[in-house]
Amino acid sequence: MRFRTWFLQEASQAKRVQWDFAITLPALGIQGITSEPPLHAQGSHADIYVNPTDANTLIKVTDDDEDARNTVAAQTINSPNAVKCHAHTQAGNVNGTALLVDFVKGASAPYSTPEFLALIEGQYGTDSRDQAHIRILRPDTFRTGILQGHGRLNRGELLKLSQLFRTIYVLESRLNIYLVDLAENVIDTGAAYVIVDFGR
Repeated sequence: MRFRTWFLQEASQAKRVQWDFAITLPALGIQGITSEPPLHAQGSHADIYVNPTDANTLIKVTDDDEDARNTVAAQTINSPNAVKCHAHTQAGNVNGTALLVDFVKGASAPYSTPEFLALIEGQYGTDSRDQAHIRILRPDTFRTGILQGHGRLNRGELLKLSQLFRTIYVLESRLNIYLVDLAENVIDTGAAYVIVDFGR
C-alpha cells in the first residue's frame, strides 16, 4: 500500500488522545456504556465522540490543555456564545482531558478569521475591542462591505455579531482567553454564533 493511501485511510483516523472509556465516561456522569462510543469528528487536537446516552451532547477528548482549561473557565460568563460544558475529567486519559459539551448544530461561521478581526478592530486594526459590540450595530463603509460580501447586512446579523463581540471582549478582559482561529472555532446556529473551541 502506498504511503499516501495508508495515511488517508488509516492515519487520519488515529486518535489524538489515548483514553479508557470505561474510566472516563463514568467520571463524566455517563453510566452503563460497555464499548467505546462512535467517533463523531476529529480536529487537530481533539477526537469528538457521540454520547450514546444523550444525543444533545458530545464527548470531546482533547490533548490541548489550554482548550480544556478555557472551555471550563468560559462557563463562568454564562454566555450563549460559549459552548456549554457539563463535566470534565482527566480520569482515564493518558495525555489529555475529556469534556462533556453541548452538541452545537449549525454551519461554520461565514467569515474568515481576518474578516472577523476586521469587523472587530476596523480596517486598520486600531479600533478598541471593548466597543466592537457597539460599533457593529452601525457599521462603517469598510464593515458594511464585508457584511454585504456575505449577503449578511441585516439587523439580525448585526445583533448576532454584537453579542459575539461582547462575549469575546469579556473572555479577553475577565478571563485572559484570547481566541486566534475564529473561523474554525465558531459555529453559526442561526440564532447565535457559538464558540466551540477555546484553544489557540
